[in-house]
Amino acid sequence: MSRITYPYTNNPNPNRNPTPTPNPNPSQVRADVAHNLMRLIAEGSGEDEDEDEALRKFAAQTYFEVLNKPNLPDVLMQVVCWVLGEYGYLCDGVSLQEILERLADAVERQFTHTATRSWVVVAICKLVPQLGKVPEEALQVRYPYP
Repeated sequence: MSRITYPYTNNPNPNRNPTPTPNPNPSQVRADVAHNLMRLIAEGSGEDEDEDEALRKFAAQTYFEVLNKPNLPDVLMQVVCWVLGEYGYLCDGVSLQEILERLADAVERQFTHTATRSWVVVAICKLVPQLGKVPEEALQVRYPYP
């Protein structure tokens, strides 16, 4: 048996199954991976609607909590915004108003890519019709950024 080099492991023994090491820098997540995650959440497995809905609920609740973190990579922030704009209503114990307020706070953050701020604004815009009114926080969100 010839020696095989596994680029994703620190395992010097080629006879063992390699274990990929996690990406140490979450800001290096590729955009296509994020897109595939959003697609999975939106479409689910297609086999069991209850499981698909549970996945969406878990994602919404998890990402609502993640939104508290001050320095999220842009790709993750985009996924968070998309999930909360689409499925924020599934969060238990969290009102749409609370989600909107947290997103309104996030719009002021510094982002690597200017497009990320647009994702935040779009998520806010998706929540407004679900609330049935335009909250003051939504009116305060301006887009004066280049």
